[in-house]
Amino acid sequence: TGDGTGFLFDQLTPRAVYDTVGWAVWAYYNKKDHIRKMQEKGMNKKFGWDLAAESYLEVYKEALARGCGL
Repeated sequence: TGDGTGFLFDQLTPRAVYDTVGWAVWAYYNKKDHIRKMQEKGMNKKFGWDLAAESYLEVYKEALARGCGL
C-alpha cells in the first residue's frame, strides 16, 4: 500500500527472508507508486542521536522501575 517505510517479515527464517525480498522486488517493478511513497516517508522520518538517546533513556528507566540491573 505504500503506508510504511519498508518490508517486514515475522519469522527469522530463510524462507521468510526470501519471500519478503521477493515481495520487495515485485513491488519495485510493479508498484512504483507504493515504493515512491515508502521512500518519501523514510526520507521524512527523523533520525538522530537526540531521538535515540531519549529512547534508550526510556528503556533504562523502565528497567530500573522493574528492578533490573540491581
